[in-house]
Amino acid sequence: MKSFSIFILITASTVCSTLHAQSGDSTRLGYRPNSLFVEVFSGPVLYSVNYQKVLLTRRNIAFSYRLSGSFLPDYQSIGGYAGLLWGKQQKALEFMLGSGLYRTRGAAASVIVDGSVDDHLFLNPQIGFRGERTKDRLLVRATFSPWVLLGQEFGKIRLSPGFGFSIGKTF
Repeated sequence: MKSFSIFILITASTVCSTLHAQSGDSTRLGYRPNSLFVEVFSGPVLYSVNYQKVLLTRRNIAFSYRLSGSFLPDYQSIGGYAGLLWGKQQKALEFMLGSGLYRTRGAAASVIVDGSVDDHLFLNPQIGFRGERTKDRLLVRATFSPWVLLGQEFGKIRLSPGFGFSIGKTF
């Protein structure tokens, strides 16, 4: 498990640094290149802390990547996302696809994954609205974000719908 987590982190940081090296001017559409925000009620996790980098802007489209983590005693997740923003800074549609690790243990595991206490891979497509206020750099997001949880046996697939709400800052 530890080696798989290290593999995920190394892969995510390699992809992110490659994309960052190829990034264009993200301020051309008015997007600030960095965002830090908290997302609540997205799928089986109650919250996640996220860092998002906007890059490679072209006309009304900006590409971005995001790193996410959630840490509670019975739930932990870490993931990476890639996607695009369609629109301008104040109002944009956001399409993201994420993947990562999700861990449950204790009583929470029986509710989420039928009693198995182990690690799971997850896929998390998201579609939603993103708004930035230029005056105070406030970022607000609302997303539909279903989770697909894949158990260690890969025969166990669980779906968990989610509607996330995020608030944070851009810089």
